[in-house]
Amino acid sequence: MPHIFGTGLVALDLIIEHRPHGYALSASGGGTCGNVLAILARMGWTSSWLGSMESSRAGRLVRDEMERAGVGVHSVRECDASPAPVFAHHVRLSASGESAGHWFSHDCPHCARALPRYERPADAWLRGQSTQMQCADVFFVDRLSEGALELAAAARDNGALVAYEPSVTSDEPWLSEMLALADVVKYSYDRRDALHDASTRSRNDHALWIETHGHQGLRWWRGNDFSDAKEIPALRNFHAVDTCGAGDWFTSALLFGLGRNRDKPFDLGESELTSVLEDAARLAAWSCSFLGARGALYEATVQDIFAQFSKEAMPLPPARAPLSRPIAHVDVCDHCSGSSLANNGFGFATI
Repeated sequence: MPHIFGTGLVALDLIIEHRPHGYALSASGGGTCGNVLAILARMGWTSSWLGSMESSRAGRLVRDEMERAGVGVHSVRECDASPAPVFAHHVRLSASGESAGHWFSHDCPHCARALPRYERPADAWLRGQSTQMQCADVFFVDRLSEGALELAAAARDNGALVAYEPSVTSDEPWLSEMLALADVVKYSYDRRDALHDASTRSRNDHALWIETHGHQGLRWWRGNDFSDAKEIPALRNFHAVDTCGAGDWFTSALLFGLGRNRDKPFDLGESELTSVLEDAARLAAWSCSFLGARGALYEATVQDIFAQFSKEAMPLPPARAPLSRPIAHVDVCDHCSGSSLANNGFGFATI
């Protein structure tokens, strides 16, 4: 099976379900990079994360969840590590349990103080990991730095597929260089203008570009010819609970479809690539049936995941014990004196 390396956002999501008659509380692993690595690990890939994470309460929860998913966690030395990012993930549900929207907050839902945010690992440490790129079939990044850029270049030089998901404006100093390296670039339509301008400067004529439009689906093209964009409509999920993480499930399925035969986007004909993208859209829609970005990993089997792919039968990875949700505490940010979510530490009425 392919080996994917990634660097970028790995986080803990504290989930607050807003229901008509109260609140329900739970948790999930989160962060785009972490979700993609965890999903592909459960699908049988060898998966490794390169980053920075302290052995704080949140850090231990995140590391344990990632390792139980099958991801190798490689962090900087403890004395140089940064806190694990934590997000408050609010989900509004109707009386029948259907999604009515979700949003994220950087404020602790118990004490309202700021939750830890993502900090980039030291460039020198990332550069020291470049020899690992000799083993990479896929390299994924969603937070840029000089070190991340050098890892991407090393991975590409060794023949790996390089995938980039721009999501924060702080990537801009390295944006053009990264776009010149990437084989896959996936982004939300609201970043279109900045990325199209950077892509013109990068002169990348081999990349697969994917522009997502939420419930309207996506547009995709190869190279710099934006006028040749094709559309794939979003699939309706009448049992949707939470759309958080759907894009990460799409990315995971896309990389899985390309990585099975070590393909790059220009290796495939249009019909083959369209089929891979349609499979990815199908898995993304299905993932919305579960609470949290990795909800399907906790509530569905690997066989259920593979059942979303079309047509040909695929060998399943070895059977694994079910992945359980992280047991989250509201005091993961160290300054909060709250108790376990399971003990209703927020003081909310639990459903």
